[in-house]
Amino acid sequence: MNKKYTTKIPYSITTETLTKINFLFELSKDTRSPLTVHQLLDLILLRISQETKISEITNGDVLQALSMALAVRMKMVSADTAIVEKIVLESVLKALNAAKKAESITISPGNA
Repeated sequence: MNKKYTTKIPYSITTETLTKINFLFELSKDTRSPLTVHQLLDLILLRISQETKISEITNGDVLQALSMALAVRMKMVSADTAIVEKIVLESVLKALNAAKKAESITISPGNA
């Protein structure tokens, strides 16, 4: 059986202000498990949402912490620093491009 490689992964999230955002992220050709990538993203965003509900964390602080976490994780990889940096920069640029193209839909609160 020939396994088809997934090159993109859809991701949707609804904000606290009832805006649904639909992304289509381009994956690296070296991605081993799109499902794991999706699950990790869910876990990271869930934890951030939990923390912002109990304390006054600014978006700037969240973005700064995520950037620092990426740098820490990059340094933890046992490989040539230049290669790892190239992979990280390519991944971040792909994610930013997906954010620019993401569709935002305002959900009107109705009778559920």
